Amino acid sequence: MIELRELTMADAPALQRIYRGATVTYIERRALTLDEAVDLVANTLACG
Repeated sequence: MIELRELTMADAPALQRIYRGATVTYIERRALTLDEAVDLVANTLACG
């Protein structure tokens, strides 16, 4: 079973791990840097 929870700033490194390697081959973008991951999380939290 999958349990969803709210995104936190501590999730930035995990998000960076998701958006690298073989994953980016299929979504046609480059890997996220840690700074980009932090910005993405911060923007997501600000919109929520």
